[in-house]
Amino acid sequence: MKKKLLITLGCSFTEGVGCYDPELVAQCSDLNELKKKSLDRFHSMGWPPKLQQKIKYDKLINLGKEGTGESFHLKRFIEEFGEVNLSEEYDVLVVWMTSPPGRLSFYVDYRDWE
Repeated sequence: MKKKLLITLGCSFTEGVGCYDPELVAQCSDLNELKKKSLDRFHSMGWPPKLQQKIKYDKLINLGKEGTGESFHLKRFIEEFGEVNLSEEYDVLVVWMTSPPGRLSFYVDYRDWE
């Protein structure tokens, strides 16, 4: 039987931004510093790991990125998996939480914004 893989796409809600540790919030005066220190917490406490646990999937790949829109999500998915046949090893479920429609991303010097 194949392992089950969950891939999530989306913006900050998918990345998990906002799942701050209240004690860390009290210590940090700079929002960028707080986000850097909270990244592991975002990825462990956002909705993607909760969904993975609920549906009992073996592996999660969270491609959520703060401030991004659908064009970025699609480009990132293709860059990560365009040449890979994941279905040989996994049963794959992709959940895509869409962003506000006004968000667009563009390549600059053949690289996307990060």
